[in-house]
Amino acid sequence: MKTPSFRDLFENVPLDFIRSLDDMPVGIYRSSLEGKLVAANKELARIFGLDSLEEFMEYPLVNLYRDKKDRGAFIAVLSEKRFIEDLHLAFYQKGGSPIDCMVTACGVFDRDNELIYIDGIIRSTASFGILPRKRSKKKQTHATIGFGEYSKWRAVSAIS
Repeated sequence: MKTPSFRDLFENVPLDFIRSLDDMPVGIYRSSLEGKLVAANKELARIFGLDSLEEFMEYPLVNLYRDKKDRGAFIAVLSEKRFIEDLHLAFYQKGGSPIDCMVTACGVFDRDNELIYIDGIIRSTASFGILPRKRSKKKQTHATIGFGEYSKWRAVSAIS
């Protein structure tokens, strides 16, 4: 199955805009709840060490998470809050190298108010000179994953 390009999804949008999505320095995506990539830009594949979007299409997204439970927790919070901003998530690249990313995501809901897609932007913290935070014994006031320590502060503050 071929990953639709942004050109396929936005056929009536000017071509220059479509090209600019592939040139963005962040990964842009839409995924299903089942963990299948629906659409993405080329940068997303590059961030995760994949050679092409076609290769990424075959790759189970849950395998990107260092802790697979984080995906379920991410979906649960997104279902409730509808929007998550700058959430720190720990992933693996293809081949097993760890990578820390910041994720901003918006839920796409059907008429019954059920989450059906996740639209998001991912950026590697390394590409922006952001180093992973060392865990402190103080109470966290930001969203750093593991979800066991997850504070909903960012998701709540984005809504309020």
